[in-house]
Amino acid sequence: KAARLISIFFTELRTSQYFPKAATMLCNRSSQAKRLLCLATFLPLWSSESLIISPGQTRQNGKSLLPSILAPNNSAFVRKDRKSSSANFMFFADDAAIEVEKTEEVVEPRSDSSGGGSDDGVKIVPNPGDESSINEAAAFMVDSFWLQSPQQLIMGGVDADAVSPAARSGLCATQAQDLMEKYGERLGKRLLDSCLLMALDETNNDNILGVVTVQMDLLDKQSGEIFGADKSEPMLKNAVASLGPKQRRQYKDSSVTELANELLPPEISAVCVLSNLSISPDARRRGLAVKLCTEASRIVKEEWGFDELFLRVEAENTAARGLYEKKLGYEEQFTNQGANAVRVDADAGAFVDIEADMLVLSKEL
Repeated sequence: KAARLISIFFTELRTSQYFPKAATMLCNRSSQAKRLLCLATFLPLWSSESLIISPGQTRQNGKSLLPSILAPNNSAFVRKDRKSSSANFMFFADDAAIEVEKTEEVVEPRSDSSGGGSDDGVKIVPNPGDESSINEAAAFMVDSFWLQSPQQLIMGGVDADAVSPAARSGLCATQAQDLMEKYGERLGKRLLDSCLLMALDETNNDNILGVVTVQMDLLDKQSGEIFGADKSEPMLKNAVASLGPKQRRQYKDSSVTELANELLPPEISAVCVLSNLSISPDARRRGLAVKLCTEASRIVKEEWGFDELFLRVEAENTAARGLYEKKLGYEEQFTNQGANAVRVDADAGAFVDIEADMLVLSKEL
């Protein structure tokens, strides 16, 4: 439990928006938690680098070192070099980062998508949301999608091999920050459900072969604009906060759909959005994109209770549109001209916005 607290609290500390809640919770836990709070509060001020507990120092001679870690004057904290990410983080989930080969073959997904073994050696599982798992998924997306997409997302036509290690590290840090904010573990339940799914190779140490994300957002049915979590969550919270105490209690256990339908303007509705589909170049044409999207659809329908799934895709991304419209049955609902799309600046090791026509597609589940 102490190790779990350490992992979660350091994640929350880095996203200072939730620091007061984390501090209150830990102060009420135990004297050890109070010591942890002091350490976590003051040690980051001493070093601008991330502070972690060295895996090699968690046990010694078969005995746990957690009590000594939480005690004063401990020496179990070590520095770890970490690239600092950009102050202006990109929200890739809003941009439906999609990749797929035009000729990808459709392989019928198995009916059991619970994450167990499969005949094709690939299992679909949710990312646990811890920092290590999120970093792994972020690095996969950078290497498999941003740097090797058939859509050529690197500005200036730069080849992926020409991207420097420092630039790649900067991209991975920014992508990891975005994924952690949207799909990483939190101390409390998210108001808007989200899930990061991974296709893992059971025959090769569970290496990642593909990823896709799905999350609840708000949709403006008049303009066709999908608001990301950074806008959707404050809109819902502000709507509830504007009510009187008695009314707020009435909505305490309401679903996102109920909150949107009853408290927001009629043109705003709660929807689920598919995004960030990325397939390893070595695993394309194996039906993994279909398999990941099918599992995402199952979660949206069976676990979240929605009967429609949306996504955003660039109008000129014919490969992705072929998958969604021809193979998965999505239909165009809106066209947003001059919307934001994301590209890679290889020299700066950063993501930049450009203008592109964006389509909003949906399908009934």
